[in-house]
Amino acid sequence: MSAFTWTRARLRVVLYATTLGLAASVVAGPLTSYAAAAIDPPEATVSGVVYVDANGDGQRNPDEVGLAGVRVSDGKVATTTAADGSYSLTISIDRRKSDIVWAGQPRGYRFGLDQYKEPRFWANLGQLADDATPTADFALVRDGLSDGDTFSWANIADPHVNAQLPDQIREINSTGTDLRFIAVSGDLTNDASQGQFDTYRRGTQQSAVGAWPAVGNHEYASGSAYADKIDNYRKNVGPEWYSFNYGNRHFVVLENNGSAPFDEELNWLKDDLAASVPLDDDPTNDIEVVVLTHQPMNVPFGSPSTYDAFGDVLEHYKAQLILVGHEHSNHVENHSAFASTAKHIQTVSSSYTIDNAPRGFRYIHMAGPGFDNPFRMYGENEHLTIVSPAPGSKVPAAKFPGIQINAYDTGDEVVSARYRIAGDKNWMPLHHSGEFTWQSNLPDSLQTVGEHSIDVKVVDAAGKTWTKSADFTLTDESALEPVAGGDWDQHHGNEAHSGVAPAQEAGRRLAWSFRTNGTFLTGSPVIHDGVVYAGTRDENGDGNSRIHAVQLKNGKELWNFEVPQSIHGSLAYGDGLIFAPTLGSELYAVDAVTGELRWKAVPEQAAAPNN
Repeated sequence: MSAFTWTRARLRVVLYATTLGLAASVVAGPLTSYAAAAIDPPEATVSGVVYVDANGDGQRNPDEVGLAGVRVSDGKVATTTAADGSYSLTISIDRRKSDIVWAGQPRGYRFGLDQYKEPRFWANLGQLADDATPTADFALVRDGLSDGDTFSWANIADPHVNAQLPDQIREINSTGTDLRFIAVSGDLTNDASQGQFDTYRRGTQQSAVGAWPAVGNHEYASGSAYADKIDNYRKNVGPEWYSFNYGNRHFVVLENNGSAPFDEELNWLKDDLAASVPLDDDPTNDIEVVVLTHQPMNVPFGSPSTYDAFGDVLEHYKAQLILVGHEHSNHVENHSAFASTAKHIQTVSSSYTIDNAPRGFRYIHMAGPGFDNPFRMYGENEHLTIVSPAPGSKVPAAKFPGIQINAYDTGDEVVSARYRIAGDKNWMPLHHSGEFTWQSNLPDSLQTVGEHSIDVKVVDAAGKTWTKSADFTLTDESALEPVAGGDWDQHHGNEAHSGVAPAQEAGRRLAWSFRTNGTFLTGSPVIHDGVVYAGTRDENGDGNSRIHAVQLKNGKELWNFEVPQSIHGSLAYGDGLIFAPTLGSELYAVDAVTGELRWKAVPEQAAAPNN
């Protein structure tokens, strides 16, 4: 090899080496920063004190002591306060855009409220820098009722951007019951804009008690990353999942709308329940788990199927109640398919409903290990209707159908009703026979032909009393006898929904009344061969969803058949069977004569991940 050739080869090698070195230096910079972040991830250490705010002013005074054993978390990691109430928590500052820490409300205490009536259980630390050392203190006040196991609270769902929300919040607070707080099952807004969060908070501001929120799918703002989607929610109303205690209940608030980091939330839930809920059989360990989230967990169109893993965890800790919204309708399932230990309750929207159901909310009354969950309609203030005898009516004295009224109030249940006929000084009791109905037979001594007036007085659980009066006439006409027309086998008469009922000249007066414990709302009766078949809803999961078969001529029940969930839609008759659809998407076929189940159809589940 010539010297020239060797020199060019050496130069080529040197040139290649230099080029590769420069390229390596260009790549190595980012790789080095990534490696550094992996070795030493950006973190901040938050410290503070959880203390007993003896005078409730939200400021720690020298004589106000710290509270031990309170959990403090950012939603991923958690710690527990020391004997003096202090804590220190190192958090990742890359999880979200706004960094938050929160404290879990312990039994026997409650947080003070901010101007929008949200409990002051969380602190927005902003966007923290690496190695920042912010502080956040949390003030608690003693709450004697939280030491026990008997208390009441309210649950609403899907208020959205609703101009009536302030009035609805005031209605909820109007109860004579000692309400402790309100829990909101998501969809506080339509698109998570600042103006809509302001609207929501102007609503909760009307409350006398705190409002605990949950994330709905409408709280996702625009953005591809979860941190972008959830940031406005976090800045306005706090963490997307958290827990708190009241009485003997441990409340877990979850985010199940599909975008949150799944493993992060699931691991937090496992840690939270392990630290908060004893699993042994010691009778002094009386903690029950209540879950607040947005999307239903027990139906195909609810939360994504990946969240089924949450059901296993909740069942392991014997969760007793799951409260959701999202579908804008009522649906109650005892021993839920999602977590068999729990009653799964879906509540209608406070903004609008999809099935013509009235808008409303629930009161939840906790008592010992049990609870009651009555649905309440908005906008019914001291309602009272005299159904029978109808005001101004003329009714045959023979076979008089009895006294019947409807009475209701949004804030408190009616607990007693009485009536008297003018000329009789004695008030006589009416008997509760349904969600709204009270009734009694009219004594024979008062069934005299002529003009009469009736006074009705009702009292609710808060002690409020309201009355109504009506005039009516008893005649010596023959008793009314219902006249059967043609069969009416489906909604609007037939499969073409073209049925027309012939005119009847019976005077359109009440001949009989059959009272059920359920409600009629989203379906109509069918009539076949002299029998009326009607399906009832059960807004509270109390076993009142039934098919009733009643004789047309006299209103006597032939049979009833219970279904596990509300009958949704009208019944239908065909080939000797009564068909009944339920809110659980099941179809029941019951023998029209005997009331025995012939078959039940359940739709197939969609393949994952769409189930």
